[in-house]
Amino acid sequence: MSYASRSVRWVSAAALISLLAACGVDSPHDEGERTISAPPGRRAKVPFKTSNGGVVERDVEVDKEGHVWIGDMGFGSIQDPKPRGNAIIDLDSRWPNGVVRYVFKSSDGGVTDVPAVVRQRVRDAMAYIKTRIPRLTFQEYADGQVPPAPYVFIRAFEPDEDDGNERSRSDVGVQPWDAGSGVPFPYYNGQLTEIGLEAEERTIVHELGHMLGMRHEHSRSDRDSYVKICINNVVDDATGNFDIESDIEALSPYDYTSNMHYRVSTFQKPPPEPWFPPLPLGCDGHVLEALADTMPDEPGVQTRTSNPDYSAQDINTLSLM
Repeated sequence: MSYASRSVRWVSAAALISLLAACGVDSPHDEGERTISAPPGRRAKVPFKTSNGGVVERDVEVDKEGHVWIGDMGFGSIQDPKPRGNAIIDLDSRWPNGVVRYVFKSSDGGVTDVPAVVRQRVRDAMAYIKTRIPRLTFQEYADGQVPPAPYVFIRAFEPDEDDGNERSRSDVGVQPWDAGSGVPFPYYNGQLTEIGLEAEERTIVHELGHMLGMRHEHSRSDRDSYVKICINNVVDDATGNFDIESDIEALSPYDYTSNMHYRVSTFQKPPPEPWFPPLPLGCDGHVLEALADTMPDEPGVQTRTSNPDYSAQDINTLSLM
């Protein structure tokens, strides 16, 4: 969806608490300056750790449930102002002892409505990852159980009422959380991974890569030396997936074959009808154009990622987490 026409409103936490107090309404918990607020479905700024020990603010989307998103990558609750980390270098963002606990849940946090076929695809993708990175362990909990934090709840994606598009997305690594803050562990008391009903295993493997802590390869800070992004050829509600991530520095060679690197046609606008203007020039009408190597691709096939398998560098990265 396009955000160009939406106004951005900022709500001061202190002002909100003062207003509640003036009206005789108690705050659910006293967080002082710990709360960051933004209207649902709007943009906000949240802090991210950098590899040199600093902090940068990045533009994010806040959904109607208060969850922070950059494209298909989630970063916890807007209520928690702690800087988001990078699992490659930040131990707090890694899954303790390589154990990922998860449970399937419905969109309202009740009894699961995740179809059996989607559950099995998720389990198959996890089994594949386990064969590549044996130190990782995925522990599934039965419906209705609440695993110890940190954990992930996996639900079937429900299309946004504004655009109706199906998608998959996931929180990235272990999100910041302070048990004493009064803020629920980030999302329905668990981190979130959403899987589209039609998602293929390669897409699920991609989202589980985010769950484990990997970011997009084509968004690293040096990407402009390797790929050209023709953002005008990207569907309006997916442009955030191509933002340069200023908090992530290049610590390894650029990897065109990474599962976390999009294909030349990922999120590409459909060909226009004859009576519409043609797509903007650039990238041969696609989204990505390689500058220093050849992008792996299948002509005429538009799939989510460039590689259904993890590359050798993907496996090495996950092995370090």
